[in-house]
Amino acid sequence: MRIFFIGIIALFNIVCSTKIYSQKLNDYQLFQLQVLKGVNEFGVYVWDIEGYHKDSTLTPGDIEKFITKALKAVKIKTVSFSEARKLDGQPTLEAQIKVDQKKNEDSYAYSVNLRFVQDIRLERNKQPQYGGIVWERDELAHADLTHLNLEIKIALNSLLDDFIKDYQIVNK
Repeated sequence: MRIFFIGIIALFNIVCSTKIYSQKLNDYQLFQLQVLKGVNEFGVYVWDIEGYHKDSTLTPGDIEKFITKALKAVKIKTVSFSEARKLDGQPTLEAQIKVDQKKNEDSYAYSVNLRFVQDIRLERNKQPQYGGIVWERDELAHADLTHLNLEIKIALNSLLDDFIKDYQIVNK
């Protein structure tokens, strides 16, 4: 009976500490997302697609249109990259895609990175401003050439969903 009672108390402590830890983690994540709060518009920039196969048809312009369309669909305003340079803090959502073919095979490893960059000021050196990554997610996978474009878009869409969800949490 005593062992049963000790087991119940231990289980209760585990459940309570897990809930407290979970709440602290949620509070921390919400604190981290505050960098997106009040950013009413931002630019979209797509880096060149590194290592992309010569027969592929996906371009940085296609990716930029894809991102802009997804954000517009949920009423998040974007501006051109050059217009974003004139905004306070120069906020920009950047996408970077890298592709690497496995030697002599129809297998391509790829990574898709989506990050939100804006000006930051360092505590010690307050004069210069630096562009800092304030939100970032990435995905790494592989596909054959016939499915590569689709798989990249699926990965990008998943990352965009994460960004949109986080953006909307702090900008309700």
